[in-house]
Amino acid sequence: MKNKKIIIIFTFIIIAVLMMLLMQKMYLNKHSDTLNYSKNNYHLSIKELNNKLKNKDTFSVLIYDNTCPPCKKEIKVLKKAKVYSKIYLLDLGKSTNSPQYKNFKKLNIEYTPTILKIYQGIIVERQEGFADYNYILKMKLNDFKIHTKKMTDIFKSINLRRPIVK
Repeated sequence: MKNKKIIIIFTFIIIAVLMMLLMQKMYLNKHSDTLNYSKNNYHLSIKELNNKLKNKDTFSVLIYDNTCPPCKKEIKVLKKAKVYSKIYLLDLGKSTNSPQYKNFKKLNIEYTPTILKIYQGIIVERQEGFADYNYILKMKLNDFKIHTKKMTDIFKSINLRRPIVK
C-alpha cells in the first residue's frame, strides 16, 4: 500500500514537471520573435541608415518598435515569406534617443511597422502599417531588377541635410 502511494505521488510529480516544461516551451515558441529578433538580420542604427541613404545603397528595411503588437505580427509574416533574414531592421524603441533622430524624422515614418524598399538611396516603395503575406510577396523586397531602369521624377531622393539658408 505504501509503495502504491509513493508511485502515485512520484507519477504526479513527473507529470507536473513535464507539463511545466511543455508550457515553458510553448511560451518561448510563441514569443520567440520578441525575445530575439535577429539571428540572421543586421540591425541598423539611425546613423547607419542615414549613411546608407547618403551612399545611395540599395536595400530593404523594416522599421519597427519592439513593443508594437502589429510589428511582432509583421515579423512573423516576413519569416513566413522567407524574406525576414534578408532585410535590415531598425528598432525605433532603441533609436529615438539618437542624435540623428532629427534627420530620421525627415523620412516621415508615421506608423510602425513600416517597410521601405530603397533603390540607390531613393525610397521606391513604402508600406506603413501591417502588410499581409500576399502583399509582402508582391513587394519583392529583395528584387530590385524592376528599378534598374532610369528612375522617373516621381521618386525624389531624400535629402537628409537641411538646406542652407542665406
